[in-house]
Amino acid sequence: MDKSIIKLYLGKCLKEFINAILAGLMISFGAMVFLFCSAMGLKILGCFMFATGLLLILLYGYSLVTGKMGYILENKPAYLIDCLISYVGNFVGTFLAASLATLTKFFDKDNGAYTNDVMLTLERVVEGKLNDGVLSLIILGIFCGVMVFFAVNTYKKADMQLARIVTVFVTIGLFCICGFEHCVADMFYFSLYSFTHGFDKFGVLIGKLMYVTLGNIIGCMLIPSIRILRSKIRSL
Repeated sequence: MDKSIIKLYLGKCLKEFINAILAGLMISFGAMVFLFCSAMGLKILGCFMFATGLLLILLYGYSLVTGKMGYILENKPAYLIDCLISYVGNFVGTFLAASLATLTKFFDKDNGAYTNDVMLTLERVVEGKLNDGVLSLIILGIFCGVMVFFAVNTYKKADMQLARIVTVFVTIGLFCICGFEHCVADMFYFSLYSFTHGFDKFGVLIGKLMYVTLGNIIGCMLIPSIRILRSKIRSL
């Protein structure tokens, strides 16, 4: 294979990876807002503020794996590599954000400004996922995937700018209020929990993350799959 082609492909992969790290950071900021709002008794506000993370990703063209999953069927098999790069990059971004957050006064137990309510909220969120069953995590992941697909696809295809933005906040706010499972948000919660409580349960958390990821993949591909099936039925 031509070296120039290899160099071009590696450059594309590197760009995808960097954009994925940035997307992970954006979701981490949304997840942090959710934790702080929930700790103050403003969970509903936190759910809608969480959507800001996805809106920034869409506005700046960053690479969120759940934003890409819905287009697997309409792309070549090589697209799966892009999704994998995005997944790893998203994890790096959330892991980095979590590690940096623990260096601030909000998560430093030796600091007088240590925010105990936020830590309790984090524990409630993560331990709820730890105690959840496999089937529940997958189904909640599917529901989330459907909402994310509608948010991303509407943003890409709607003519009215207002409709695009409103759809992002409504769909993401909906899945957050209902407690649906988003794998990238969970990457941040699990990383932050591990940094603040130790990594003893990290392996178990990664296992939970895999179930959520499976659910997200199914959910993001559900509407496109139905659309393809419907078009084939019409052509009979």
